[in-house]
Amino acid sequence: MHRTITTKKRGSSSSPSKLFRIALTLLLSSIATLTGCDSGSTPCCNSTPPECANRVAIVAAQRANQPKLEVKGKLSTIINCAVEQHSTVAFFLADGNPDGPYKIIHLTNNGNNSGSRDTIDDQNRTNVRQVLQILKAKISQSNPLQAINLAADWLAEEDATKQLVILDSGLQTVAPLRFEDNLLNPKTNAKNVVSAIIAAQSIPHLENIDVIWLGMGQSTPPQQTLTSSARNKELEIWRGILSQGNPKSLDLKHQIKQQPSVSGLPEVSTVPVTFDASATGPSCAPFTSTVTWKDVSFKGETAELVDPAAAKKRITKLASELVTGNYHSISLKGTTADWGDLPGQKSLARLRAIVVERLLTISGVQPKYIASVEGLGSEFAGHVNEYDSHGKWNEELAALNRQVIVLATAQRCQ
Repeated sequence: MHRTITTKKRGSSSSPSKLFRIALTLLLSSIATLTGCDSGSTPCCNSTPPECANRVAIVAAQRANQPKLEVKGKLSTIINCAVEQHSTVAFFLADGNPDGPYKIIHLTNNGNNSGSRDTIDDQNRTNVRQVLQILKAKISQSNPLQAINLAADWLAEEDATKQLVILDSGLQTVAPLRFEDNLLNPKTNAKNVVSAIIAAQSIPHLENIDVIWLGMGQSTPPQQTLTSSARNKELEIWRGILSQGNPKSLDLKHQIKQQPSVSGLPEVSTVPVTFDASATGPSCAPFTSTVTWKDVSFKGETAELVDPAAAKKRITKLASELVTGNYHSISLKGTTADWGDLPGQKSLARLRAIVVERLLTISGVQPKYIASVEGLGSEFAGHVNEYDSHGKWNEELAALNRQVIVLATAQRCQ
């Protein structure tokens, strides 16, 4: 459930003071482009600042272990831009379990003279600032990746210029991206981490979206300050993940004011930032795998295998990986094409996941290590539209959605 704030639509004329603010915003953007960074940012921004967007999604949270959020510097410029553009702004809470827009504000204005228009603009700015102050984590831990996925889906709902603004340390502590699993080790292979996110169907769809990240790597006690190498590794991982979503532009190096976090918020696990020189990499790399229709093919609308022998061969290999890696917390999530009602899809998806579960246990995985078996139906990240450009059902596309996603955590990481 989200709340919506709507103010009146703006008239066509602009006051002198408003024209000055527009000119100032454009001047600051020009300076940022020429210098490669803007006020308060880490040197060398990695993209030309985007134009103001009609639709803006903000992923943020007043959260433990990261600085208190304040509207200053680059963030202030972004908000002024949204007010001038009369944007629709949605806020997504990046705590341990993000769930839909926290609030949506329509920054419209229909003042009948320059004074009233300025007053409404100022109120719109105040509304945005107030939301950021009350945007406090409700659930322990940190899951910006899920919030980013939700924000990207919201932005995709309408054809407009789009901007995703992320105000976060980026130190996620929830699967499938647990930075506390030593992911900031300089020897971590970022490509492997990105591959795990792809396998978990968690890459956000960022087509035609300008992405701006503020505050990556910034922390407060008890989280230890990130070393230079740890910051670089975090940036490498997030750049790899977001680049897979094919954004219009990607600007990840802006900083926010370094200050204490808000008190009284839910706990967030700390992330190790220093490592023994002899360490070879993450001690707790997340395990993800996807059993596709090519691996284990089911007869239409059933949980009956087309080729039991071929399915057992594929699952035997998967079981060997799980046993060898000492994975003792295994989750199976079945998916389906979008055919029939959702309850029926979820039921069928769960039955198919149960078939994979049985094959795993036959192949050596102890049943007690299967933590959960779930049917998602067609509601999962990475779902492919089953209809072609002519609106006709395409069986090959539908088959891509018939999967069982396998997620696991090693015993030593629990």
